[in-house]
This record gives sequence, structure tokens and C-alpha cells, in this order.
Amino acid sequence: MASALKASLVFAIGLAGCQPDRGDWIVFGASESPQFNETYSYKKDSIEAFETKSHKPGGAMIVSIVDNRSKSTRVRFWHILKADCTTGYGKIVSTEIDGKTWVNTYEFAQGDGSIVSAGAEILCDSLTK
Repeated sequence: MASALKASLVFAIGLAGCQPDRGDWIVFGASESPQFNETYSYKKDSIEAFETKSHKPGGAMIVSIVDNRSKSTRVRFWHILKADCTTGYGKIVSTEIDGKTWVNTYEFAQGDGSIVSAGAEILCDSLTK
């Protein structure tokens, strides 16, 4: 995805001030607890294949995390290695929308019922097509 398009996406979401247009996003998880009340969506057509510097294949997608209490939105890239899809467990790396600035690393195991696992399944499905 071109940098100008990524910047436009971030700007457009910032102007909206809350949840992005649900027509362009697919909800894949939600959390509701005393600490968190968030909705996780990925942008349609944002899933893309990539290769690491060490030539390992993987996939990435744009993820919107809406804090339902404050109505604020964080937009991130989630990255997964194809090898983790093959084993059924591993890590998803979350970066800023630039795709480079690290935010967090989440562990998952296929079918564990977590939001991260649901995101991993989406990315892994796209890598096996």
C-alpha cells in the first residue's frame, strides 16, 4: 500500500473522530471488561503479503481498535509470519501505520478464542489462498 494512501487513511480516520465507516471494515473481535471495552476490525482489501529482510514470507493487515468508552481509534498494522500459520501458534507484531514503528508483540495459538487468534486466522487464511 502506498505511503500517501496510508497517510490519507490515517487522516480520514482522524477527521471522523470515532469509528471508521463500518462498510470498509470487518469486525473480528470485541472485549468488554472493567479495563477494556474495545472493538477490533480490519480494513477490507488491506491484507497484503510481505517478505522479511531474511526472506521469510508473511502477511499484514490494517487493524482499527476502537475504544468504545472514549470513542477514540488506534490504527495499526498487524504482521504475521507464514511459518507461524503453519505451526498454528506464534506471534503477531503490531506496528504503527507506517509498518515500521513497533507497538507490541502478541502471542497466539490457533483456536484459543482470543482476539489476536481471530486476527491470526484471517491473516493465515489469506496466506494459504
